[in-house]
Amino acid sequence: MQSRLNRRNALRMSLGASLALAGGRQLTFAQDPTPVPTPEPINVGEGDTKITMWVQNFGPVVTSFQAAAQAYADENPGVAVTVQPIPYADLQAKMLPSVAAGDEADILMGYTNWYLATDISRLWLKLDDYFGGREALEQLVYPGALGMIETPDNSAYYLPYLSGLDGVTLTLKQMHYNDAGIDYGSFTNWEEWVEAGKTLTQFDGDTVTRAGLSCISTAFYMLPSFIYQAGGNFFDIESGVWSYATPEGEAALKRIHDLIHVDKTASLELAASDADGFWEETISTNSVGSYLAASANSISPDRRSDVVPLPPIAGAAEDLVSPVNLAVITLSRRLEKDETKLQHCVGIVNKLLSADAMIEITNTYSGVLCSPQLYADPRIESTVYGPLSKRVAEGTFDRTRFPQGRVANFAPAITEIERALHNEISLMDALKNVDTYCNQQEQQARERLS
Repeated sequence: MQSRLNRRNALRMSLGASLALAGGRQLTFAQDPTPVPTPEPINVGEGDTKITMWVQNFGPVVTSFQAAAQAYADENPGVAVTVQPIPYADLQAKMLPSVAAGDEADILMGYTNWYLATDISRLWLKLDDYFGGREALEQLVYPGALGMIETPDNSAYYLPYLSGLDGVTLTLKQMHYNDAGIDYGSFTNWEEWVEAGKTLTQFDGDTVTRAGLSCISTAFYMLPSFIYQAGGNFFDIESGVWSYATPEGEAALKRIHDLIHVDKTASLELAASDADGFWEETISTNSVGSYLAASANSISPDRRSDVVPLPPIAGAAEDLVSPVNLAVITLSRRLEKDETKLQHCVGIVNKLLSADAMIEITNTYSGVLCSPQLYADPRIESTVYGPLSKRVAEGTFDRTRFPQGRVANFAPAITEIERALHNEISLMDALKNVDTYCNQQEQQARERLS
């Protein structure tokens, strides 16, 4: 049995890595990960107009950036593009300092969580006019993903790119369901998944040896969806007040707490994380994220995984989900000073969000991409994860709602939820502690921005 300290560390690192995996990065649980060297840049095209792109160093995404750059350079002689892959942690660390110094790339891949405590209108180029206005943008990317963080003056300063959908999907082992004769395709609400989890859970005496439904690693990130579905709210954007400690918030946390202590479909002792348990086949269903299916299939190719959008609770007031993080594409504000270069960058981004550039990603990545064009392309049905990705994207982005708060680091809040799951404090006390922390962080962020 692992120590409490190890369990907590593993849970925290699993959550952090799962957010990073919106771009497909391998999960690791090392205490001190070995630094990853920055790959060599990829140069395409020749000419005097030189454009730079930064992208997370995840193979399929790098290939997609390269393909988009090559396609544009082929059509526009005189344009030279440098695609620079950068490891996730390094990219995050250098992004905002580079913007402050004025030496960021022209086209950049980043994540919404990196920008929550900043004024994005001062970081990135306002995109609406260059992409044909709001209506055109909502044809280029899913409208439901554009509202991930505050959009000053209802303007877009980033374009949603992809997401692992942590906490708003259920990833499952198909063989476990097939062996039990369970048709999960007919399920319409959360409670049916809980009942299936009870059937799938296996015991050795009182000890869980296989968890049918475990949502320990993403408990905190599931709360917003359950609260919205119950007709509640937990953040007021006008006042900046967080309020998880409500009847709806307590009921949301109780659903996950009950999986462990009442329904017995999950165990705090079974695995270092829900991802580990899924890889080891000791967890049948989890909410770590859609991307986990491809990762698990790479370990056990003959034991297929599937993904479904998080279902609503029975009798939901509203059928909503709240994703926590999206990879996004942004443009440097420095481009305002060079109209020719700016128009070339807009052209490259249009290529980047096209089906031609994105289709290959779905052969190795089981998360979702934010391009309706991609899923409208008939080729999507023939890639390894295309049908899965399409089904999850279409079942998620029309149901999204985002709080638009300014809290960038939820780690202390996650710790309080974990304490409640371990019965160290009551559910309501945990939520009150979450509110105290979030309100402090929100206030500090707003004071900085003002």
